[in-house]
Amino acid sequence: MKTYKDNTATGGPLLASVKTYSLNWSSAKWILTNGTRILVIGADGTTDVYNQSNPATGDGTTTKVMDDLKASVTTSLASADSAWMVNSAIQWLTDGKVQQSTISNLPPGIGSITPSGIRLEAPTTAATGVDAAQAWAPGPNALSTQSVTSDPDTTGQVRSYTTGPLTTADDDVRAGIVGDIMADAGPCLTDPDPEVVPYFGTAPAGDTDIPTAQQPSEDPSPTTPSNTVSGKFALGNGKPVQGLTVTVTAADATLAGDSSAGVDEPVLGTATTAADGTWKLDLPAKLPASVQRATDDNGGALNLNATSAATTTTGAPVLGIDALTAVPVPSQGTSLTAGTDLNSKAAEATDGDHTVPLIPNTVDDAAKDSSAEQEQQSLAAKVEAEPQATGEETPLWQSDHSILPADYNPYSVGGKDISAETVTPQVGDCQTAAYEQWSKIRYTVVGEAHATWDAKASFQYDSSMNSSVELAINSNGNWKAGANRNLSNEFGLSTGYMKKGSYYAHQYKVPIEYRKYKKQHICSMGVKSTWYTVEPKRYRLPAGQAVGKIGKDVSAKDGSRNYSHAPNRNKGTIQRGTFFELTRKTTSLGRDPVGCTQEVPSC
Repeated sequence: MKTYKDNTATGGPLLASVKTYSLNWSSAKWILTNGTRILVIGADGTTDVYNQSNPATGDGTTTKVMDDLKASVTTSLASADSAWMVNSAIQWLTDGKVQQSTISNLPPGIGSITPSGIRLEAPTTAATGVDAAQAWAPGPNALSTQSVTSDPDTTGQVRSYTTGPLTTADDDVRAGIVGDIMADAGPCLTDPDPEVVPYFGTAPAGDTDIPTAQQPSEDPSPTTPSNTVSGKFALGNGKPVQGLTVTVTAADATLAGDSSAGVDEPVLGTATTAADGTWKLDLPAKLPASVQRATDDNGGALNLNATSAATTTTGAPVLGIDALTAVPVPSQGTSLTAGTDLNSKAAEATDGDHTVPLIPNTVDDAAKDSSAEQEQQSLAAKVEAEPQATGEETPLWQSDHSILPADYNPYSVGGKDISAETVTPQVGDCQTAAYEQWSKIRYTVVGEAHATWDAKASFQYDSSMNSSVELAINSNGNWKAGANRNLSNEFGLSTGYMKKGSYYAHQYKVPIEYRKYKKQHICSMGVKSTWYTVEPKRYRLPAGQAVGKIGKDVSAKDGSRNYSHAPNRNKGTIQRGTFFELTRKTTSLGRDPVGCTQEVPSC
């Protein structure tokens, strides 16, 4: 047995360990206490009675004052559905009837017992017709019950009564509570110190070296205007590829045309990779009208596709697709490179450069969307069903309707690993044709806010509506999270949630329009490559639906343990009555909310 004390009134823990007693009560049917007396009742009704010398602190001595007490009351207790103590009475519930026996102290010295033992008086009926599996007394002349039924709406329902006679005080205190409930009729607790954070277990160490919160640094970008975009292509094993022809096209300019019938993405130029796999291209100083219109509609951000194709020494076609974003500078007629952040794990790149691996291009030209039943088997569907965000990184590759094995190798073609094979570039003038498959609006996570203890959390997706969302690419039958698309709007809009908490941490989602395309790389000798993409396009409100939705619980990132493990440079204090707001011009969402989610059925 261990005793604990509630020290929250003085800023301490809820359960502060006080003392451990060498007592083995593991075979008891019931263990009841009012602080001073402890009754250990066996399955046959045999009862041992103990006295606690200092119940106020829990640090006294526990002495057995009666051994093997057995009476009609203790026998009834052994067969009860529920039993409890309240002050100087024992109460128990059997078949809907609550009975009570008053505890009387025997005079000191009777039976050579010091301190005195107890006598259990004849039982009286406290209540009848109690439809419950468990009951307890939150205080004198009060009764609470818990029901367990086959009806999910009433299972775990807690009701409150006053006794003598039994009168309903609250017929539905709480529903859905299951398991044993333990309550003590204690005095009202003192209000805790508002300046002391509550905690469980060991008190967190005071951090006396918390720095002043610093303004976050802006994303790096060129200091002078530049219309140059660049990238790097490599083999699957990370070795750079020289001599590839890179065609750069405007990704969003197809929105204005009937892309279901096939629309050519406007070509803005071509480049050739150098020995280290890098390439660069100067965009036209004056963009074509359709491209300029798409840029203006996207809040000034120009989304680009850089595409290259080749064939390995064993004849396997491979494809490189990069997504870039440029920010035009209207006053100078040039573009300012914004860069991308492509995940290059498949290429096993050893540097931090912007590297895109060539991937097998073996997808069926007539690839179909997965069925609703197949989607439910996907990893995305299982992740979406979880109420809390796992924080785990989504696999780089995903199938339409199943989880790929951990050792899945996207470079296995015909039973052979082609990741290290040298390639021959495709030659000739090439064009990318896009055929729209569908357009769907799906709610996508754009951020989250946290508040613990005495704070409130607010999240605002502000008027710039500027987010970076990854697209998904399918060139070999499975989907790969690709580079980012920059999404903005020419109009102002603000949505989010305000002053949630305390102890609140949730994501926030906004409606994003996604479009699925079949794309073909068409050169002078005909169609050379076919692949599919799911691309985020823009914020778009579904008619009559929510402008934004609160997403999953992310409170697992909070708490004193996580705070203590965080580096000091990430910590700062917020004075009572003040607030702190962290904003970024661009929200990078990572791979979790990509097209490859349950809400975008193709992935």
